[in-house]
Amino acid sequence: MSMIRFRCGAAKWVRPQSTVCSKRLSSAAVSVSQPQYPPIVEETPLAQKLRRKKVWHDWLKSHDTIEEKLFELNMPKYYGWNSVILRDDAVPYNFLPWAQFSTRTHVEVSDNINQLYSDSSLDSKASELASELKSEVENVILFEWIDMQRRHDLDFTTAGTLSDSEVSDLRTRSFVKHLSHVLITGAIDRAKHLNMVTAVPDPRIDAFWFLGGINPSLEKIEERKRRTKMTNKNVKKQFLDPSLVHKPVNEPIQFYGKPILQVQTRHPLPPVENLTDCDPRAAGIPHIPYEPPVIYLEKEYRRATTVPGFWPGEQHSFGMMSFHSTNFLDSRSFGPNDNLEAAHSIAILSSFSWLLGQACYQGFSTFHDVTYPLLTQTALTNGKDWSFYLYQLNTTLLHTMNSTENPRCNLCWGSKPMKLFEDVQDGRVIGFNENVLKQIIKMYLLEPKERVGLEMRPYLSEKPYVADIEYE
Repeated sequence: MSMIRFRCGAAKWVRPQSTVCSKRLSSAAVSVSQPQYPPIVEETPLAQKLRRKKVWHDWLKSHDTIEEKLFELNMPKYYGWNSVILRDDAVPYNFLPWAQFSTRTHVEVSDNINQLYSDSSLDSKASELASELKSEVENVILFEWIDMQRRHDLDFTTAGTLSDSEVSDLRTRSFVKHLSHVLITGAIDRAKHLNMVTAVPDPRIDAFWFLGGINPSLEKIEERKRRTKMTNKNVKKQFLDPSLVHKPVNEPIQFYGKPILQVQTRHPLPPVENLTDCDPRAAGIPHIPYEPPVIYLEKEYRRATTVPGFWPGEQHSFGMMSFHSTNFLDSRSFGPNDNLEAAHSIAILSSFSWLLGQACYQGFSTFHDVTYPLLTQTALTNGKDWSFYLYQLNTTLLHTMNSTENPRCNLCWGSKPMKLFEDVQDGRVIGFNENVLKQIIKMYLLEPKERVGLEMRPYLSEKPYVADIEYE
């Protein structure tokens, strides 16, 4: 076999130059009192997963307007979130512990909540108005229970098609709206802030948030196990570490409410307590980690919607009070004690959802906590029986570990049901309770106040809309 030889000739071999650059250091030495080390980042699979989520949370926070933030919340899911559906007219049995857990709420129930309206001038003013307006309120009761004839009373085609609960609900809603009109017009001379309120009948209340600490379903566990075996580079981002297979999940929660009436103001109500970063009462909130179907809660694919009864840009963007119907409790067969707990549950969910919507319209979200507390007043009634609640929103963080480890908690003070009147007989109101009327009036007399020196919208720009287009 022949071999080919190459001649180098007279070419001289040149040593390659080094690619390392050198520089003479200055003789001046720099010294610091404390050594500066880079942050130590935890590299566990769970920590990496939480950091990836935080990137999205920060991206959502960076948006300038309310509409962009709410729209971004739906971007990860093309068909919507597989959400737990909650409504204010359907409550499963023994629901109060889960209502507390899902909203991180500490509840205190007493015979009344008058001690929270402790201002002597407020009490005396409410007493005077109750005495003056008593006869007018009695006339409203007589009109709604005797004189008023509604469509189902006059139209023979609809006669008998409505249940007793539905008929009672129609009467209750009409009575509350009529009563509110009487109280506002009667108290407006002594409560000037009522000139600046907006009463909205039958508002739309939607609220969306994430709840952590829930046990994964069997389907979720099997899906996670399949993700631990992924090796294809094209789907590598879907790979899941085996240590995360049985970790708790975040459940999307979607609430739909239909209050009878809500009153909105330009400024928030003063809080009952100052906001604290560590509340010992948070430790007493129950933890219910069961899957939603276990406690008879349905799940559906829904777009995340948050609507506190108004749209972005509304001047009256804070809630003063809301009224809710309890006539649906008459169809429950679990006894009076569970009906009482069901009423507390509705008050908690309705109050939290309304305040969460208000907080979202101030730039906060289920991932970004409020920097100041929000307060609302809630009344539950079937016309005769009334329950009163004060709810203070201190936190909106309920996702991942926050459902059990968040040092803040929301607060709810509630009363037991009290009768405004016993019955209507022979054209007279029997057993009218002036103290209940006095408590209703106090709700209107509690004055909202501007919080001077506080940044109310720290995560929003000055423009209220994505685009403000004037139509010709």
